[in-house]
Amino acid sequence: MHIVVASHHRLPVEGYGGPQRVVVALVRGLAALGHRVKLLAQPGTKVPEAAKTVEVAPRLLKDSGVDLKKFIPKAPTSCTRIFP
Repeated sequence: MHIVVASHHRLPVEGYGGPQRVVVALVRGLAALGHRVKLLAQPGTKVPEAAKTVEVAPRLLKDSGVDLKKFIPKAPTSCTRIFP
């Protein structure tokens, strides 16, 4: 499957971050199962298991009125937005 995961945090975090750690674990787990995972997150995000990381300003990711499709070139099978 082609899965998109969106988080308004820079990932991974160090020393804190319950929800942020869950997002990284989700991306890594899905990739390990053979899924193609695209990650939409803050600039500076580095999760090598993601097939692609698209850097998006956090204010855009937090705005529920923003259509995230413009950041995704091909239609995903699933899209998940995770916000604490």
